[in-house]
Amino acid sequence: MKSPDRKSLLRNWRSLSPAMKAALDEAADAPLRRQRHGWSSKGFGGHAPGTVEALHRRGLLHIDRLAGCAGVARITKLGGQVFGSVGEPVL
Repeated sequence: MKSPDRKSLLRNWRSLSPAMKAALDEAADAPLRRQRHGWSSKGFGGHAPGTVEALHRRGLLHIDRLAGCAGVARITKLGGQVFGSVGEPVL
């Protein structure tokens, strides 16, 4: 699969709502421990489930469903590329 160009990545970033940008920002800027374990089981790190689901549908976050919690969300490769397109490093 061909990697998206910077222009399409920027267009994808600009199309995100402020809440979606904040959730993607937190996922990209997570400390190493959280990258290994995902967001807390209290539900998507305090972000609205609809926001996280929208990012998941766009392929920017991957969600592992776990019994008894909302799930664990991690940034995907595409999510990292979109976030990186605005000059932000993904830790």
